Amino acid sequence: MKTPTLDTAAGEPVIIAEQRDRFLQNRINERGRRMLWRFGALGWFVIDSALAGGSVFAAYWLSPFTQYLEPDNRHAPLWLAMVGYAILVGVISNIAGLQDPRHPRQLWMILMRVCGVVVAATVLLMLELTVVHYVTLGRYVLVAMTAFTFSAIGLSRILVWIHFSSSLAPSICLLGEDRFCFQAARFLEEHPLPFRARTISDVDDIGQVDSLSRWAVEHGIDEIVYDPSSELASDDALLRCLDHGINIRSYPDFVEANYCLVPVQRIDAKWLFSSRLDLAHPYYHGVKRFIDVFFGVLGLLLSAPLVAIAFVLIKLESHGPVFYSQIRVGQFNRNFRIYKLRTMVQNAEQGGAAWAKTGDSRVTRIGRILRKTRLDEVPQFWNIICGDMSLVGPRPERPEFVSMLRTKIPFYVQRHLVKPGLTGWAQINYPYGASVEDAMHKLTYDLYYVKRASLWLDVQILLRTVGAIMKGAR
Repeated sequence: MKTPTLDTAAGEPVIIAEQRDRFLQNRINERGRRMLWRFGALGWFVIDSALAGGSVFAAYWLSPFTQYLEPDNRHAPLWLAMVGYAILVGVISNIAGLQDPRHPRQLWMILMRVCGVVVAATVLLMLELTVVHYVTLGRYVLVAMTAFTFSAIGLSRILVWIHFSSSLAPSICLLGEDRFCFQAARFLEEHPLPFRARTISDVDDIGQVDSLSRWAVEHGIDEIVYDPSSELASDDALLRCLDHGINIRSYPDFVEANYCLVPVQRIDAKWLFSSRLDLAHPYYHGVKRFIDVFFGVLGLLLSAPLVAIAFVLIKLESHGPVFYSQIRVGQFNRNFRIYKLRTMVQNAEQGGAAWAKTGDSRVTRIGRILRKTRLDEVPQFWNIICGDMSLVGPRPERPEFVSMLRTKIPFYVQRHLVKPGLTGWAQINYPYGASVEDAMHKLTYDLYYVKRASLWLDVQILLRTVGAIMKGAR
């Protein structure tokens, strides 16, 4: 887009009057085209479900045997196959991480995930139709349906994540001191979302502060991301940029909106005060409590046979109790007793509290299996029923570690503003950690959940947890 001529006769960068309206409208339209191809998890869920349902419809419509399949009670009607397949593909895509734009965007990895989703959804659909409805799919429809779905979902990711996201990547400007610009630019390089970033760390880079808007217009900047603690640019300069169709956003808000985490080192207490934390919303917490109790009881009942088997295996391998309990820190920093299946040798912490590490020699052979499958966490359904925990929330930590971490990590205790959970946003986004640095990274996700907690986010976490368990990610 060609930059309009600037009139500086009045001592300030003012866009020539006859070009101003057209220029601003073009900027808005161009930014809209870029935003058009940026979908969140909900958007991708709708797209994947629609593509799967459309693939079933196309397979039926193009099948030379459709006229024989429809009236035959042995074959699935079109509506049943479309609805079932659409829901399965949408849910399994979420579990596999195909609906998370923050995932790496290598072509081979995308196609492998799509292949796994299509195969799993097809197998589950055939089981559902056979076991529940006593019908089946024709072989032609089955082959065409899977081929169309793989092609459609794979092509959608290639076009949006690889083609459009790179060619229509937003141009942003990082505005702050040298240290801020360096750290922010490194963060953008380490994460896969496409942004064309420029930095301004000195007023001399742009002459006078008041010329910021002219500089941004000349370089085609879509958004200025500023350091809230810096006074490099005045409010008037940022307002003038806003008047020229340039988005203005603080760095914490930018990272939160695009990367679904909170940069703990770049926020202050005022950020928490202005976050509109609704810790007592009656509808959300009422529905969530009902879901917790329902699935807590269901989880105990369904897992009872597995717990019985684990009971025997733990007893056979090592001496000591089968169940293990610890004091953990819960909501509003209140302590409670958590229950687990024992995965370590007896008296594993004679030398004091210590983080469990990868390949920990204290973990028994059965314990490793229980940890990989997360069966050791099953007794915590009782904590959920009692109200000490929820299905979703930050994982509860031990008081000894909380006392240490709160002195080293800012806002660590604020993760206790909500109930701890059996699984959480940090657990599905960050690997198992055992250090202060890991605790810092997990806190960035925990604070995001504290601020953005909702039923939709809870559903995403539960679905993604299924994928993490299947990979043995622990």
